[in-house]
Amino acid sequence: MAQLYRVDEKKLDELFGLLRDAEQRGWWADYEDALAEESTRFLGLEAEAKFQRNWEPQIVPGILQTEAYARETIPATRGRMSPSTS
Repeated sequence: MAQLYRVDEKKLDELFGLLRDAEQRGWWADYEDALAEESTRFLGLEAEAKFQRNWEPQIVPGILQTEAYARETIPATRGRMSPSTS
């Protein structure tokens, strides 16, 4: 197919590199019998991720929260919470 689509040598090397990487098993593969399938899938995706995007329209993501933010946010939500959720 590479010849049919006239793939150059550089691109072909890149594609074969991706193939070799795809065949390698991650560290979590040794624990597949002890982990849920969803967990191993997540670990695989996380290992391959290049960046993370997060959209939080109503709250600052935990990684960006500061002590001052928590001091303001927690008391503000207490009044709106019912006794069964606190």
